[in-house]
Formats: sequence, C-alpha cells, structure tokens
Amino acid sequence: MANLLNQKGENAEALKAFNRALEIDPDYTYSQYGKAMVLEDLNRDKEALELYEEINRTDPNYLCSWNNKGILLKKFGNKEMALDSYNKALEIDPSYTLAHYNKGLLLRDW
Repeated sequence: MANLLNQKGENAEALKAFNRALEIDPDYTYSQYGKAMVLEDLNRDKEALELYEEINRTDPNYLCSWNNKGILLKKFGNKEMALDSYNKALEIDPSYTLAHYNKGLLLRDW
C-alpha cells in the first residue's frame, strides 16, 4: 500500500503507511528502506540518511541502502564517505550496476 501511494506521488500518505508498518514490525528492512525513499521525496534528506545508516547497521547486506546512502553523502559534499558506501554495495554484489554508475559519477565529478 505504501509503495503504491509513493508511486502515485502521495508521499505524505505513503510516509504514514510506512510508519504504520514499522509500528507492527520496527525491524522490517523493506519498510525502513521505503520510508527512507519517501523521506528523500519529501526533501527530508538528513532523516533519510539516518535511516539508511540504521538499515546498514541492522541489515549490512542490504545493498540498496548503501547505494542510496552514497547518493545522499555525495549530495552533502562528503565524497570520501560516499565512495565508501558505493564500494560497500559493490563488495556485497560486484554486479550491482547502479552502484557502479553512481560511483562513476562521483569519481567523474571529484
């Protein structure tokens, strides 16, 4: 439900739905990740970054959160930590194309 609301651009309602899901199971990585993406859509990037960091602590092999953390770190100007995040995603899955792409953009703009 939350993902459908987010896809429709109903981000505030999607956030409420993810929060409800997390009340039921606070450790469900997929809901945490979805909430972080909605927070980004709402321009609440610092909160999203904190949630990606929490995901990385509790589910360190969830490579999408490493990639998205890298994107936000780059946006905040922390290139070294962004590179570390992309490298972590690629350590988990060397074929993860999106992390290769974002790492390439980072290195190009360095």
